[in-house]
Amino acid sequence: MQTNPHDDCILNKIDKVTGEQITIAIHVDDLLITCKSKPMINSIVHTIKSRYQDTKINEGKKIPYLGMDIDFSTSGSAMVTLDGMIQSIIDDANIPNINKITKTPASDNIYTIDAESEELNVQEKKYFHTFTARIVYAARMVRIDCLMASAFLSTRVTKSTKEDMEKLYRVIRYMKQSHDNNQRGITLTPTELTVIAHIDASYGVHSNGKSQTGACISIGPTSTVYVQSVRQQIVTKSSTEAELVALSDCANQVIHVHRFLTSQGYDIPPATIFQDNMSTMDMVKAGKSTSMRTKHISIKYFWVSEQVDKGIFKIIHKDTALMGAANVLTKPTQGSQFTNETFALTNWDQ
Repeated sequence: MQTNPHDDCILNKIDKVTGEQITIAIHVDDLLITCKSKPMINSIVHTIKSRYQDTKINEGKKIPYLGMDIDFSTSGSAMVTLDGMIQSIIDDANIPNINKITKTPASDNIYTIDAESEELNVQEKKYFHTFTARIVYAARMVRIDCLMASAFLSTRVTKSTKEDMEKLYRVIRYMKQSHDNNQRGITLTPTELTVIAHIDASYGVHSNGKSQTGACISIGPTSTVYVQSVRQQIVTKSSTEAELVALSDCANQVIHVHRFLTSQGYDIPPATIFQDNMSTMDMVKAGKSTSMRTKHISIKYFWVSEQVDKGIFKIIHKDTALMGAANVLTKPTQGSQFTNETFALTNWDQ
């Protein structure tokens, strides 16, 4: 078997007779084996069981893997949920007003910090830290509709206050109610083998002047495979610079996904990155802006521009209203906007 050079945990083998490829994803001692040929899978399983007699095998249309449930019942799609973990978070949290109607994980003031809010005591801080960590993990795995809110909460674990606790409670209430109504997860339907990225930034939303980056990378338009919602490491002087920082920081992962798929044997075109800031795009296309005075911004500009010149990826303008998959990862949208943008992110019908 051959290791994918861009991910040591992915092994591939081509059958010399049928030409079919079998792929094994490894996570510690858990394997996920996929192949069009059932006999090839059976052969691998037989080899493993002959050496490790206690091996447990799950096969069929619904597969548990790393706490997730992957449902292949619909041809051409995979529905991924994390129901057990979500339910355990809800049960263990035991929060007040659990049934208070909560339709989004974050209110409009998610980034606002009340300096007068009382600091949590030691026990409360431990609780806050524990459940924030559990929610962050769940959000990174499957519940990406909660990623922006959990990313903010993670910045507060060392200085959490009563206000922060209320924000944590809101996320848990939302998780429970969305879980009860229609569970919630991700639907992967790779209708075309192209790497598409939506990358966005919310300028200066944090109390220290830093911006928030949001990125959604998908295979085709309806199969999200990577998301990021994170506070930027530097303070930028304009929304254009904030968008450039987001573009530079996330484009590495776009390149990685593209190279990974190419190494899996797929012939795919250069990646496409959607961007809604024309000034940022003009900066990349036309040359260094005279307003850029700091070295760290200049380096980011030159790197992005170089990748575009090499044809590694292309940057295409998309109207802000259509950037929902990334927008919902940078700001607390509400109502129908949140519903529509979450669907763009997860492809999960609510």
